[in-house]
Amino acid sequence: MVWRFMVEGPLVGHKCSKSSCFSKPYVNFKSLVRLEANLAGVPQELDPKGTYTLRTEVFWQKRAHTDTINIQKSVEDGLFAKDRRVLHGGYSATEYAGVEMVVVTVERGEADAQKDSRINRSK
Repeated sequence: MVWRFMVEGPLVGHKCSKSSCFSKPYVNFKSLVRLEANLAGVPQELDPKGTYTLRTEVFWQKRAHTDTINIQKSVEDGLFAKDRRVLHGGYSATEYAGVEMVVVTVERGEADAQKDSRINRSK
């Protein structure tokens, strides 16, 4: 299953100090991510038997004003309270796109499908 949606800016990256994790812009951005995810049908909780891939494509109106990896983490935090099943991911950024937004793709795979690629550590 694949879900895809976009969140228009301003984009707020994850940079936590004692107070910034609860700053109004950061909390609002995470809420907006969850709202758009709800509209796209992304589940609020991850299936503990599944594996997930999260990809973000960040578009900056002009130059990037925060690290792209911080946007990725903000999106992940907005999507899921418990995100341990997000085992794969990636991000990209485009500057001077004329618009500030992030396009999010969430893909669900099965944990059993990963068995063949696991390292056999038994001797």
